[in-house]
Amino acid sequence: WYILGTLGAIQFPVVGLAPLKSLEQLGPLGVLFWMQLMLVCDVYKRRQGDNFSEKRYRDFQILLFLGAGFAALLVLFVFLPKGYLGPLSARIRGLF
Repeated sequence: WYILGTLGAIQFPVVGLAPLKSLEQLGPLGVLFWMQLMLVCDVYKRRQGDNFSEKRYRDFQILLFLGAGFAALLVLFVFLPKGYLGPLSARIRGLF
């Protein structure tokens, strides 16, 4: 639903690419990626069968999430200096 809603929202000129540029709206995208990584781990465990130990499963999860975290940091370090990602809104800054 997140993908369909975001694709529908960016079709309006007023909204534009704001859902993909706003830091406060990227949180749900992070949750979506986290859920997809958990699904990948679960599917991989089921395909390995009964001989896949919990330690190997945990190690696979750690490796996958460390790789995804490194990729996310790399993307942030590339896009933040270029000004592609906007700052937090005044509403969010007012909370802190």
